[in-house]
Amino acid sequence: MIKKKRKYTREFKFEAVKLVTEGGLRPKVVAERFGLTGVTLYRWISEFEEYGDEAFCGSGKALTQAAKDRKKDKRIAELEEELEILKKAAAYFAKKREQK
Repeated sequence: MIKKKRKYTREFKFEAVKLVTEGGLRPKVVAERFGLTGVTLYRWISEFEEYGDEAFCGSGKALTQAAKDRKKDKRIAELEEELEILKKAAAYFAKKREQK
């Protein structure tokens, strides 16, 4: 038998997540109470922590354009930081090489 994928409303997801993040309930308890798997609930919590009130828009999976832009901006900042570290490392090793 093929299991039909359930769809949850945005409000349902927020309610489940807020019971954990604000209500102090354990994720396992909330997942059991709502008939969810722990993996699903933890994914929702992660999305909520990353996107806040912009999480779960549309069908529950889509992100608003602002959330997508924020995600891109965060990745750009991480890459810029990595680039600066690599530049410093390259300069350090070039200087060490000259000293030999």
